[in-house]
Amino acid sequence: IPAIISGIFGVTEPAIYGITLPKKRPFWASCIVGAVTGAIAMALQIPSYQMGGLGVFRYTSMISPDGGLNFVIYSVILDVVAVIASFALAYVLGFDDDAPTIAMTKNEAKDSIAGKKLGKQEAFSPVEGKILPLNQAKDAAFSEGIMGKGVVVEPTIGVLLAPFDGVVMSLFPTKHAIGLISDDGMELLIHIGIDTVQLNGEHFEAFVTQNEKVKKGQKMINFDIPAIEAAGFSTQIPIIVTNTNDYEDVIATTRPTIKKGELLLTAVTSQ
Repeated sequence: IPAIISGIFGVTEPAIYGITLPKKRPFWASCIVGAVTGAIAMALQIPSYQMGGLGVFRYTSMISPDGGLNFVIYSVILDVVAVIASFALAYVLGFDDDAPTIAMTKNEAKDSIAGKKLGKQEAFSPVEGKILPLNQAKDAAFSEGIMGKGVVVEPTIGVLLAPFDGVVMSLFPTKHAIGLISDDGMELLIHIGIDTVQLNGEHFEAFVTQNEKVKKGQKMINFDIPAIEAAGFSTQIPIIVTNTNDYEDVIATTRPTIKKGELLLTAVTSQ
């Protein structure tokens, strides 16, 4: 429900990273329907008369200078059709679409937790830099804790390392974000920069692929900090435990700065 609400108002990261992308088929459904309805909008020549907001806030940018609302009405109709069509297509395609290697890793991790009764699971810093509390992230989807608990790092070196032994659950084609699951079951989202998806992969270089097993300290992504900042984007790195609800608590380090490989997050499990 929170992902739906934030998506309506233009903040789509919770729905993408938390629901559709890990499942894949709902992500395909949304992409297909978005492409079709977008093509229809182009065919109707729906214009934007000024820079507007995202989500429903963009309707105001479609009001013509003489006050006409025709294009606003067209857009609302297309949005309603898109929501219904996406739901129907995702329902038909199904939801149980995690990659077998990932699903196996999750099950093995849960069995391991149950058998060993671990008291904590740890994620070590994948980057070096200054530590900030999550509420200082420059994106509401992260700062409000919608996607889970975590921390923000302002990096000083443009190298991202694996924070634990695990599997790459998802790697965006733009290489600005990566989702991981540890061998113990911790699910971690690392988002390099704010709104850096708009760079379309420029200034990023990936050294891992989706479903690949990684070892703690393994290099995963290089990113060019000066170039990203020169393009007008923040290089803040929100690091989120997306399955926060599986734990009693998620505790971030109290260090003001951190080096790669030092303890960053501790997820407390029930004994």
